[in-house]
Amino acid sequence: MDIDEKIDRGASILWYMAIFAGIAMALAGVLWFLEQQGLIHIDFNAVCAFSLVFLGIGVILFGLWLRSLIKS
Repeated sequence: MDIDEKIDRGASILWYMAIFAGIAMALAGVLWFLEQQGLIHIDFNAVCAFSLVFLGIGVILFGLWLRSLIKS
């Protein structure tokens, strides 16, 4: 695999990171809105933990891409 293919693969991983972060932020926004309206009661520590899980997935994917880029 040449360097251009690796960079393309890394760009797709960065795209997935952005998707995961967007999902986490959208979910946090919806839950905050529902909490403000009094429709639900949720512990926002749980929302933060859920967001960090998606962020962690993105960071792991990025780290794997960097490792594969450095190894060759």
